[in-house]
Amino acid sequence: MTGATDEQRIRKGLVFLLKTDRALLRAAVPLTRLLELPDPLPASKALRAYTFQVEGRTYRGQMTPDQDAHLRKHMGSARKFADAIAKVLGHVNDKVVRALHNLNEAPGAPPARRGGPALFDGGPPPPPPVGCCSYDTNQQADGVTQSFCEGGLLGHWVPGPC
Repeated sequence: MTGATDEQRIRKGLVFLLKTDRALLRAAVPLTRLLELPDPLPASKALRAYTFQVEGRTYRGQMTPDQDAHLRKHMGSARKFADAIAKVLGHVNDKVVRALHNLNEAPGAPPARRGGPALFDGGPPPPPPVGCCSYDTNQQADGVTQSFCEGGLLGHWVPGPC
């Protein structure tokens, strides 16, 4: 959905960021248990609710304090705020892609824990396909997954580099 309004980019971006952050926190649990480390904070404690006033409109989102701190620096206009959300989503996308590549390079799947299923049946997942995301009528991002492009940036995704 290229050409989305700044308002749409902000609202959908904040929703997608929450969805992504929650999924990442849930995904970390089996890995920390495998290493016999304490479980990461649950989303209800790791993510906090924040309110942003941008050009007379109120936006609400749940995110990490670091993500909030970054967004607060870009509240001068709806365009800048939407672009800052896109930048945070791009950063998260890069981390997720890198993590999946690292898991794919691991020498086999970890053993099942206490008789439960292995983390990955048949081995780790293949690295996700990345491509070019065109969003906001004139912006492009390279190395983005289709889900982040279409769900978070409201863009149009094509495989391969931009």
